[in-house]
Amino acid sequence: MLVLSLAGEGVALSRTLSKPPAPPPSFGEPGPSSAYASPAVRFVPSFRAAYRARGAEPIESSPRWYEYRLSAGTSRTELEAMLHGLASTSQLAQAVELLRLGAAHPRLRVDERLAGIVLNRCANMGRMEVCEALVDELRAAAVPLGAVTSCIRIKGHGRVGDLKAVRATFSEMKKANERPDLVTCNALLDAHARNGDLRGAEGVLRMMPTLGVSPSVRSWNTLLNGCAPRAIRRAQFGAPRRNSPSPLLPPTSGTRARGASTPPSTSCGECARRARAATPSRSTPSSTRVRGAASCGGASGC
Repeated sequence: MLVLSLAGEGVALSRTLSKPPAPPPSFGEPGPSSAYASPAVRFVPSFRAAYRARGAEPIESSPRWYEYRLSAGTSRTELEAMLHGLASTSQLAQAVELLRLGAAHPRLRVDERLAGIVLNRCANMGRMEVCEALVDELRAAAVPLGAVTSCIRIKGHGRVGDLKAVRATFSEMKKANERPDLVTCNALLDAHARNGDLRGAEGVLRMMPTLGVSPSVRSWNTLLNGCAPRAIRRAQFGAPRRNSPSPLLPPTSGTRARGASTPPSTSCGECARRARAATPSRSTPSSTRVRGAASCGGASGC
């Protein structure tokens, strides 16, 4: 760096070596002097990102456990990798705690993408009480949540068999002017089909074109999967879930009357044949015992 110094009338040139000044911090970013450190999150380092994160350190007293802290220089990429690792290894409590710390970070901004990592794991594990509580906390922290979060909630409530919550979540989407996409419609269709509400599933399928969504192959397969258990029961016993004759099919020799104590005389091979006829897409070996075959009374020694 070349410095000009004026001393009286003489001009002296002096060459000095100095470091360049540090750039000012960006808007909302803590300066170099800030020493931010979040509380530690204790977890098991069973994923690769745990060994690459700068904020992860092993615990001396327990080498199998690590501690992770958010600092002023923690990047969004590192936070996302840690959330993915904790969620994929079913460390749900640690993932929820880390997401809360990320929402309180002075520089990091938690959005729907980061929140969806933890919410989706809650739905897959059937922990919808944790999912709904976390959604309320994120909304209170002004985190923007939209159609992706609603889709995750519909999927989770459908898997735990809560159709009332599924319909309530879909009503919230309509009130918030969130337009359902194909993934959301398929999640709504699956929620009705897997819980035996075939009329509701057919209604969703008819509603999709009105929303500008074309049913995909997955949509039709979801509806067929919901119909398959009922078709198999009718093929085996001539009646749906309860022990009463089906009004749609004639009574068969395998139909058990209400209150009857003697099993029907249909053999296990006959049950397997009827199950194969009801599901032509997959051939069931004759030696394979299908669901409900034990109700034939074991006439063939099953």
